[in-house]
Amino acid sequence: MSLEGKLDDLGISDIFQILNLSRRTGTLTIRGKEGKGLIVFNHGQVVYASVEDKKRLGSYLLESGVLSGESLENALSIQKISSPRKLLGHILLGLNVITEEQIEDAIKKQIKDVIGELLACTSGSFSFELEDYSKIDIKIGDPEAVFLKNGLSTQFLLLESARLRDEEKNVNVKSDDIFQKDEENEENIGKPALGPSAVGKESRKDLSLLTSMIEELAGSSGTGEATLMVLRFASEIMNRAVVFIVAKDTVRGLGQFGLNFLNGSADEKVRSIQIPLAEASIIKEVIEKRFSYKGEITHGKWNDYLMNELGGAYPLEAFISPLVCGGRVIAVLYGDNLPGKNKIEDTEGLEAFMRVAGVALEKAVLEKKLKEMKSVN
Repeated sequence: MSLEGKLDDLGISDIFQILNLSRRTGTLTIRGKEGKGLIVFNHGQVVYASVEDKKRLGSYLLESGVLSGESLENALSIQKISSPRKLLGHILLGLNVITEEQIEDAIKKQIKDVIGELLACTSGSFSFELEDYSKIDIKIGDPEAVFLKNGLSTQFLLLESARLRDEEKNVNVKSDDIFQKDEENEENIGKPALGPSAVGKESRKDLSLLTSMIEELAGSSGTGEATLMVLRFASEIMNRAVVFIVAKDTVRGLGQFGLNFLNGSADEKVRSIQIPLAEASIIKEVIEKRFSYKGEITHGKWNDYLMNELGGAYPLEAFISPLVCGGRVIAVLYGDNLPGKNKIEDTEGLEAFMRVAGVALEKAVLEKKLKEMKSVN
């Protein structure tokens, strides 16, 4: 499969979804004003990422303090004379100057930083080429390249990047608030104190998130980005969640956050989940009623199947909500607080966002059809 185009037409998050769901192995090249980025996928998981003329793996190892400059230079010298070329990670391990866990941590940090930087590219081009995984490291020409043994989920990386951006925004907002409060304190000197009814009220997390998420939704480029934003919102108020895509007669897992399994990838496990719509289940009930559900999960054939696929335990409380677009449910969000035993926080803001996301997707579909009609005429 060869995939190429403009970032104006297909966003990076949608590209990630395509490569992840189709479990592709190869190299994705991003060209934008920020520079040229390269991301290596192995069966849909990210195992390597870099941006030209930016930090390489050795810099991350040096900054973390787990490797000395002398040891790095020694390893790179050995690599230059090795034939066939050995991976930097293998050389460092052979020299006993670093552990496998320390290398993995540095690679993950590099990948997260690169993906976060590339996500800022909203214009430019992309191309993906299927590759023989055993030969990719030679082709990319990075002497410090080391691939993760178990790749990182694309959805995890997108959610992590979004979380870091949100934290950065909050830091900036808090800085502004400090100056504003200083000004207010000066103005309020000598004024009577407010009564108890005006203070001490805690802000609702779901409602405080709603405005910023809706603003970001306005700039989303498609279903993939919208479902990712739904997962991001859910991650702020629940320990774990799954998005299911609704087909004609079944629902199947699409994406997740917070799930952990001893054996195998959580993403692959979720994508293997299929629930028929011809038989009773909490998922079917939410789709038919088109209303969110928050409460206990009762026992039943397909409810038991779902809980078993998600780890086997029943939560104290679960939240299930439909994403409606064009008059039909196209996706369903399931969330809970396992492995914790606590109830879910307020969800009215998330429910409102689900409704707005559906309207935004419907508008995007209509605009796309109108554009196609105009191009034909």
